[in-house]
Amino acid sequence: MKEIDSAGGEKDDNCEESEEGEEQAPIRRSFSVEDLLDEVEKICYDASGTSKVEMVVRLWKDGFTVNDQEFRSYSVPENQDFLDSIKRGELPKEWESRAEKEELEISVEDLTEEIYVPRRKAFHPFSGRGYRLGRIADVQDFVARCHRSCPTFVLTTSVPFRELNDQDLSLGEADLAHAVIVQRPLDTQAPFGHS
Repeated sequence: MKEIDSAGGEKDDNCEESEEGEEQAPIRRSFSVEDLLDEVEKICYDASGTSKVEMVVRLWKDGFTVNDQEFRSYSVPENQDFLDSIKRGELPKEWESRAEKEELEISVEDLTEEIYVPRRKAFHPFSGRGYRLGRIADVQDFVARCHRSCPTFVLTTSVPFRELNDQDLSLGEADLAHAVIVQRPLDTQAPFGHS
């Protein structure tokens, strides 16, 4: 049951007061998933920012994950501190700075009957940086920067073979959208007997 204290705030019957009259967090003597689920609703923090971030804590038989990131064992003291904070109804220290900028919506999933099995990471075929290349000259400069020690070269198409000499043309004007561009050293012969 909740009652109003002398400062006008709510007071929980389960909370103890220290000798100085300060209210302390409820004392919980056992760890259970139900404790965590109950306390999560008290932790959800509404920051002044407009972005809302969901933080999902999944409890496994042998540890837990946060937002499907790296697995965290129950036996590591820092991880136990994290769970103890939630159990006490407090925001874990590692989330405090984030909570100042974003609204955190915290949820806990009970998977304690299952042993954690890492999920396969999604395949990302391209992990480098992209470059916007608008003209044939941009492509020429890009290749030259990437291969500083290479001999002089010319850019060509593959089939049909065509040298790309007019560097003022855009890739669209040269009809090179979705085309293969090949770098060929100048001291070699053209393929297929072309000159």
